[in-house]
Amino acid sequence: MLQDIHADIKEHINRVEEKVDKEITEKKVEEMDYRLTRFDKNQEGANVLWEMERSEFYLKLQNIEEEKGENLAEKIAEILSVATKMSKEYILGRMDETFRAPFRLRWPPVAPCQQELCFDGRGLQEAVATKNGTLMSDFELATLILDMPIPAMPISAMPIPGMNIVILSCNSAAIDSIAIVFQNLELALREARGQVEVLHNRCDDLASQLVIKQTELTQKDLDVARAKKELQELQNLYKQNTEHAAQQAELIQQLQALNTDTQKVLRTQEDAHTAETISYQKLYNELTICFEKLKASEVQLRQNQVPLQDKLFEKEQHIIQLEKQLHEAFCSASSLSYQTYPEPRKGEFQQYSLTELKYFVMSQKTEIQHLQKKLKRTNRSLANHSLCSRDCLDCISTRAGKKYKKPPVKRSRSLSPKSFLKESEELRKLKIAEGKIENLEKALQLKIQENDELRQAHEKRKKRLQMLQINYSTVKNQLKELDEDYGKPGNSKNGKERSDPQHLRQENSDAVWNELAYFKKEHKKLLVENLNLEEELDQMKVHASRDKATIQELNMCLQQEREELLYKLGEEDEVNHSTPKKNVKEISAQTLQKISQLERRIMGFEKESKKLKEINKGLVKDKSELKLLLKKHTGDAEDREKELKILVEKITEAKKDKSKLQLIIDELEKEVTSLKRQVAEGNLLKNENVDLLIQVKQLQSLWDKAKTVNSKATVEAACGQCRCKNIGVNVKSSMA
Repeated sequence: MLQDIHADIKEHINRVEEKVDKEITEKKVEEMDYRLTRFDKNQEGANVLWEMERSEFYLKLQNIEEEKGENLAEKIAEILSVATKMSKEYILGRMDETFRAPFRLRWPPVAPCQQELCFDGRGLQEAVATKNGTLMSDFELATLILDMPIPAMPISAMPIPGMNIVILSCNSAAIDSIAIVFQNLELALREARGQVEVLHNRCDDLASQLVIKQTELTQKDLDVARAKKELQELQNLYKQNTEHAAQQAELIQQLQALNTDTQKVLRTQEDAHTAETISYQKLYNELTICFEKLKASEVQLRQNQVPLQDKLFEKEQHIIQLEKQLHEAFCSASSLSYQTYPEPRKGEFQQYSLTELKYFVMSQKTEIQHLQKKLKRTNRSLANHSLCSRDCLDCISTRAGKKYKKPPVKRSRSLSPKSFLKESEELRKLKIAEGKIENLEKALQLKIQENDELRQAHEKRKKRLQMLQINYSTVKNQLKELDEDYGKPGNSKNGKERSDPQHLRQENSDAVWNELAYFKKEHKKLLVENLNLEEELDQMKVHASRDKATIQELNMCLQQEREELLYKLGEEDEVNHSTPKKNVKEISAQTLQKISQLERRIMGFEKESKKLKEINKGLVKDKSELKLLLKKHTGDAEDREKELKILVEKITEAKKDKSKLQLIIDELEKEVTSLKRQVAEGNLLKNENVDLLIQVKQLQSLWDKAKTVNSKATVEAACGQCRCKNIGVNVKSSMA
């Protein structure tokens, strides 16, 4: 990532340098055009003035009258002393004393007079000096001499040093040529006036364009101010978001602590529940043992009942014979028999055991429903986790698929001098403002992306919070239900070993419950790991968006520093060019200093780039490690999904087995009820058999008495027959 960012920064810097070079070349071309136009204008104006002055001078020459014996040196010295405010003697001393005047005097002159006057060039330039001490140019010297009141002198040519102005004598042919030149000069003047008007129009157009550019600049400044205000608002929003995120992180930490506490409580409750289930299973085993004992006792009773029934049958036959004899005694003995009957005993199998069994079955049903709900929730969370993991892997693959772009080749920057005009400076400011606006827009977009990612992360955290709150509420409700249903928890038993799948096929064993507890713990661990992974992913996204924003800000700072450097270099170059003359040694020393400074900065940038490369390598290593961890976690998640599928299948099988067990339990309950009835009937039969034995003993005693007492035997026999009949009727009704 950092290599990509470094390459982008280098590309951006090279682009900015190319733009700056182009702007510099354009500005230089504009300056050269402007200078050329200005030079052309100055030249045209100078030529026009020169021609006008020549014409005036020729007109002055027409009015000069020649005189003999005049001292030209003295007259010129007088004129120069008046113009320069110097002494006449000083000027004469500076002039050449030799005159060469080969001429032929005729009156009226047939040929033009020829006389030459030579001056020393250095002496004249020193003589014609201004008050400030600066030397006058040749053009100014010529105009000064032309403006002087020259007396009439027979001169054919008078050379002036540096200008080579030749003053010709008056002649008719010369006058004609002067008139022609004057006409040509008038035409040139008209053309020059036309060009001046065109240039004035062009200046007006440029002034209007300048006003438009100034208005655009003001608008751009206003836009920049607005962008700055928006940036400040966004920064404030960002700070608020970060504070809100910190608060939410604290809340999440508190909730995690609560979740850990609830998990501990749940574990203790689960251990208590397992202990209670074990106790209930022991009770169930004891009840089954009691039931088997009851069955064995019932079999024994039935076996004992067969001979008793045979005896009863024999006794009934004997009683039928004695019915007639015991009819009278039955009425008196019936009351005694009812009083002597013992009350029916209570069954050994008590009713409360059945209610406990029913309650145990209902509690198991509720637990199965609760486990089904938990399985559905876990399936949903695992599906969400798989989708999130796939999305993360896609994002990582797309990021990893990006190729590193090679940085473009740097172009050497010219160290040519700069002298910017107002228009070029305004254009440069406009371009700088546009670049700043673009950078601010990019920074805004990055900040918006960062805020969006923060919002997404907070929304995810909200969802996790809601899920935790829901789980917490469900756990609270479950705890309340467990407290209400099971009361105080028993001794907890931890560290149970997993059992073989063959033992799990049994109907209701400890191994099944241990396996379910183990998978519950594994499922909780998976949920915690999933939440931690999602939190780490959100934090990584937020850090990446922050890094992007900081990189953009660093780019902006680098651009500003470069612009300031370029502006300083331009000002220094302008200052260097504003001075008329400078030593080459000083300029070379300054350039060497600048080059050394630039080399130092380049070395610093190279060191920073090396550091960034090292950081980038470390980040790449961390990235690879994170990828490996992601792969491991995805593999573990897939394995756990497979295990969960196997668990779901086992749970479905357990449900089927439980349904079968419920049917068997219902049948057993029916059998138990029928056995209870049979046991009650057997107890009644036992009581009746005891009563019958007592009655038989009584009858035997009575029979002995009947033998002894003959007189009373008939009456007692009749009563005994009645008793036997009633007893037989009662036995038959009880058997029916």
